[in-house]
Amino acid sequence: MDGQIQRDEFLAPNGLLAFIRSHFLKQNVPVAPVPDIRHDKHGWFSYFDEDGSGELSVQEVTRGLIKSYKLAQDIQSVNRLREIVGELVCVFDLLVGLRPRVTFDHRQH
Repeated sequence: MDGQIQRDEFLAPNGLLAFIRSHFLKQNVPVAPVPDIRHDKHGWFSYFDEDGSGELSVQEVTRGLIKSYKLAQDIQSVNRLREIVGELVCVFDLLVGLRPRVTFDHRQH
């Protein structure tokens, strides 16, 4: 095992993609639309607060922005957004321990 996966291993009928689809992805579950961040900031925050902690991790913020601005197909924009969000968390000193998170108090503004 070399720590990498080949295309055939990933796409094979019983490959990694098939395994992920059958074990991790919810099938035929209706997905609520993403609240418009311009009109419903609290709803948007709650939608992406997947664990209900009252905080958004850097990953949750990034995922929310990617979905809100429909960037998923533009890998360069996704990568740049990840960098920007990571940098902003540090700039605004929102670090909690070693896990950067945006808290409930910060969403009030």
